[in-house]
Amino acid sequence: MINKEIYHNRHLPELSEEQLTSPYAPVYYRPVQDPPDEILDALREKQLDRSQALGFDDLHKAFLPDSMPADNGWCILEDGTGYSTVRTCMPNVTLAMEKFWYGWFKNPELDYLNYKIWMPGWHKSHAEPLIEDVGWGYMKIYTGGFTDEKILKLPDAPDKLDSSFMHAVVSSGISSPEEGEGEDLYNALVKIYKRYGEGIQVQSFNYIGVKITDRGFEKVHDADPEMTRMFAWHNAYECHRMAEILPLLYEISKHEERKTV
Repeated sequence: MINKEIYHNRHLPELSEEQLTSPYAPVYYRPVQDPPDEILDALREKQLDRSQALGFDDLHKAFLPDSMPADNGWCILEDGTGYSTVRTCMPNVTLAMEKFWYGWFKNPELDYLNYKIWMPGWHKSHAEPLIEDVGWGYMKIYTGGFTDEKILKLPDAPDKLDSSFMHAVVSSGISSPEEGEGEDLYNALVKIYKRYGEGIQVQSFNYIGVKITDRGFEKVHDADPEMTRMFAWHNAYECHRMAEILPLLYEISKHEERKTV
């Protein structure tokens, strides 16, 4: 069963000699911190009432002011697919840092150290496929890349949008065991970014058993409840880790830039 101890006691693979010379290497050894209890409590065994979930056909409602029925939680939807949502506040992360992040963690020049730093011991590589562990062993994750946010059917009138809304990131993946055989697991991930004081706030939605096509979100298979919950926990830890280390990574990058001037 997934719990805090799994994240606290994770074995960290050794870095290569080249990776150890990177100015980012010390961040790899910073312990992973727990998300707030209010988030983890909502992601334990008890499922959300389905009326508090936003199925992918209702996801556009998340862009309206005060429209989220539940900020954190998970459940199996009526059609058998899995649903989870996590809200992460990042008061010390600026928009400039967030833009830096999406280029930095995929930079091949860092030999995957960047992806490993994000979730040490859980993230292995950011090639195609990704290699990471969500809670039941390393998985190969073939991503569909990022999808245009228009697929989310945002309200046509800008004045109807939550005034704090900045942008959304939509992606999808197909997971299978890194070694051995196993059934493909489909998931779609949506992250909605909003202003939060001087920082940002991220509302993440994960749909298990779902793929993204030109027609929108489509069910592929039923979701296992425990796997749905594991995805939710992993997403909560990933986002909390991003909030914790991104200001430091950004500071290191700026320091390295000044050294080259």
